[in-house]
Amino acid sequence: MYKKFIISFLFFCFYSSSFLFSQNIQYPVNQKNISWADSVFTTLSLDEKIAQLMVVRAFSNKDETYVSNLLDTIAKYQFGGVCFFQGGIARQAIMTNQMQQISKIPMMVTIDAEYGLAMRLDSVELYPRQMALGATQNIEDIYKMGSIIAKQCQRMGIHVNFVSCVDVNCNSKNPVINSRSFGANPQIVAKYGIAYMKGMQDQGVMAVAKHFPGHGDTDSDSHFSLPVIKHNRKRLDSIELYPFRQAIEAGIDGMMVGHLNVPALDSIEGSISSTSAKIIKELLIHTMGFNGLVFTDGLEMKGITNHYLPGDLEVNALAAGNDLLLLPAEPYVVIEKIKEAIKQGILTEEDINQKCIKMLKFKEKYVLPNIKPIEIKNLYEDINSKEAADIYAQLTQSSLTLLKNEGNIIPFQYITQKKLTHIRLDNRRNTTLESTISNYIPIHTTRISQKKLEKNDFNINNLCDSGEIVLVSLHTVNQYPKNDYGLTREVLSFLDALSKRATVIFVLMGNPYVLDYIPFNDRFSTILIAYHPVAVAEKAVGEALCGLRPIRGKLPVFLNDYTYNTGIYTKETCFSTVSFPQIDSLAEMGIKMKAYPGCRILIAHKDTVVYNKSFGFHTYENDVLVANNDVYDLASITKIAATTLAIMKLYEEDKINLQDKLSKHLSYLKGSNKENISIAEVMTHTAGLKSWIPFYKQTLTGSTNQWNPLIFSSTYSKKYSIEVCKNMYMNNMYVDTIFHQIVLSPLKQDKQYEYSDLGFYLLSDLVYKVSGQTLDVYLNNHFYTPMGLQSILFNPNQKILSHYIPPTEKDTLFRKQLIQAYVHDQGAAMLGGASGHAGLFASADDLYAVLQMLLNEGTYQGKKYLNPSTIKHFTSYYSRSSRRGLGFDKPPRNKGKGMCSNYASPLSYGHSGFTGTYCWVDPKYDIIYIFLSNRIYPDAENQKITKLNIRTKIQDLIYESLEK
Repeated sequence: MYKKFIISFLFFCFYSSSFLFSQNIQYPVNQKNISWADSVFTTLSLDEKIAQLMVVRAFSNKDETYVSNLLDTIAKYQFGGVCFFQGGIARQAIMTNQMQQISKIPMMVTIDAEYGLAMRLDSVELYPRQMALGATQNIEDIYKMGSIIAKQCQRMGIHVNFVSCVDVNCNSKNPVINSRSFGANPQIVAKYGIAYMKGMQDQGVMAVAKHFPGHGDTDSDSHFSLPVIKHNRKRLDSIELYPFRQAIEAGIDGMMVGHLNVPALDSIEGSISSTSAKIIKELLIHTMGFNGLVFTDGLEMKGITNHYLPGDLEVNALAAGNDLLLLPAEPYVVIEKIKEAIKQGILTEEDINQKCIKMLKFKEKYVLPNIKPIEIKNLYEDINSKEAADIYAQLTQSSLTLLKNEGNIIPFQYITQKKLTHIRLDNRRNTTLESTISNYIPIHTTRISQKKLEKNDFNINNLCDSGEIVLVSLHTVNQYPKNDYGLTREVLSFLDALSKRATVIFVLMGNPYVLDYIPFNDRFSTILIAYHPVAVAEKAVGEALCGLRPIRGKLPVFLNDYTYNTGIYTKETCFSTVSFPQIDSLAEMGIKMKAYPGCRILIAHKDTVVYNKSFGFHTYENDVLVANNDVYDLASITKIAATTLAIMKLYEEDKINLQDKLSKHLSYLKGSNKENISIAEVMTHTAGLKSWIPFYKQTLTGSTNQWNPLIFSSTYSKKYSIEVCKNMYMNNMYVDTIFHQIVLSPLKQDKQYEYSDLGFYLLSDLVYKVSGQTLDVYLNNHFYTPMGLQSILFNPNQKILSHYIPPTEKDTLFRKQLIQAYVHDQGAAMLGGASGHAGLFASADDLYAVLQMLLNEGTYQGKKYLNPSTIKHFTSYYSRSSRRGLGFDKPPRNKGKGMCSNYASPLSYGHSGFTGTYCWVDPKYDIIYIFLSNRIYPDAENQKITKLNIRTKIQDLIYESLEK
């Protein structure tokens, strides 16, 4: 006998015999048009053909006696396949090598690993269950997961994975399918199931759709009894059978038949789908056209064994149309019973031949390409690849489902002084959720176990204050409805009492059906479903709660209080009541051309936001998506959204006059060349001031531009208390030096227009001198706070989590760091982040609120902030010597070159910002346009946004759409 396969010439060209294990059988060689399967088939006895139709159970976590007995049985009967259950990756690999070594024909190695190899093997990361995948809305990642699991299977010498479960779960009390299903929508179940299976098969591992004809709407488990599906044929066609029909059309090669009683498909009393010729031969094979391998479900399950004797069961299964017997009874009994059935005419030898040749052909497709001995070295590392970990984390994050979010409590955006109270209901010691949150906001966690609840070992009044926001995470439930999904009486009682006292953010680390067992869940302010009580899910929850990652999941099933497909998006990136594809294209073109890594566009018409979109990422490294609540450095938009507002308020309160000399309020200007410049001249940029002064340059020393230690320190102290940037503090005394340089700077005498920041440094100081409040405090007191705005502010690093703030420049000269959550403008930074010319940050929504207040003639949400006459005065052309209003930019008088569209009316006004920002209001057309970007990331020299004229082109499109 040869020790190698002798295979046909054509097949030999593809698969070298050196890849094959030693074998003990000889096959014909080089016969034209004879496949490997055909050539092998001709050598087999009837017993061997029958054995090829049997897939036996194997464990790799048993002792040596078990392994030895199993190998002896395989050597004796030469089974067609093996199905591995619990064990370890190295032990299973060794057993697989041993099995293949003693098999005359390579065994088809199978596994039931619906959520990855971790379902059966230790030392492997598990993937989300299919219910969680159904929430992801991410078919591409599900396909990728299938591909990665297939690669893991191939590395383990596995040829078939019994996935995916395309049962439509319509029953919350289903004790066996439940979270193994993609959900309650047959179209989604089909689409996602096929993506998973195609990912497998495209990598050379057979996928198997199960459990035909549909096990989703049952309240009994076929492992223990026979479930009955009572629906009529019309319902079955539209729900249960739909995913299987789609899988067949998609080319899935495997089908597993469940043990079910379905009277509408087979009316014989007590019929069972896995032994029903009407269901398998007539429906599955002939009507639905399935020509792949048909597997029985496990033949050890009581749903079938309660109705047949060993051997008789297997005979009936084959007679019904199954090809392979999964987990059959004692092999000797089965083989003899089948031969006896052939003699009796219940089966024919031709039936066995057809099934055997089919099995061999699928071995040719899936087994022979992956039959080389499994290399144990680096097995753990290869299975647990970074690619596998990444897709696991991505799918887990995508599955998070927000069912309720009263008051938009989450994601957390603002830094609070008091620690967030977190109550963790858990019997284990994982701390990933709270440790993740603690990276961004202060948190205090109280862990309460079931034992503590039973002892009542706590005082709920000591856990939180009345009305306090409390994060509650529940980790103790399970995946199936037995014992109410593990929801205990004590947990319910605790949640009931807490929800009456506190504002509860409820995070369910488990099956969403648990909510149906919490009758008071309407008292929770926020409900977030995380599907699995694992560390990766906890990390995803922590990051989502803090706004690092968007929540995008949709509920894949029906609950008592929440319908299918419920899901609130956070970090909204798209809202539009009108279609502006050309604007989308321009925005995306700017990203492609690297004018900016991302941008934020808002358009409002007649007091309604009609276009509200975010594009791209915070950086070119694609780390954080731009979202609608992101807060941008507005740069010179500060001049109109902050400083000018304050001047307008002081003006209409008669605390200043626009013709006042600045020196009237700022005594240090007296005796200088700026003694006679007026407030109006400064606001229209006609005071003769220089455009700017690079104050920071004089603070650097040496050839490497180090900080002057007399001016800067890396640590805070009373002397160095002005925070310039992270770990950079300026000497308090140097503020006087900055203003002294402004006072001493040259002044043009012709009073011609020249845009200047310097006057707005002075206006900020004027606000302080006149009102007794710093600019930021004044604006908060008179505008932002009463308007209910939290995301328009100076120094956002003190109040807003930094990942909501796109970074600006990588400053290698002055601050020696990436600038994020600190003002980019060096002068404003040296004044502690708040100045009249720069320093304001805002979300598009909050900037829109300010501009809408101006467009509404000073009124916002029914409250008056400014007089209409004041707004008209400041936003009108002020003099012939400048196109400017008071603080505001305006269109050129004669349609010359300016910042805005040529379509803009003379009534319009706005401003641009150095960081890549722009806003414009047009009262004639009742339009507000906002464009926010961080075009200076990572380099402030990037001028592409101006060269491409993106902001103005978008504005042109807005006006053109009005004409249409």
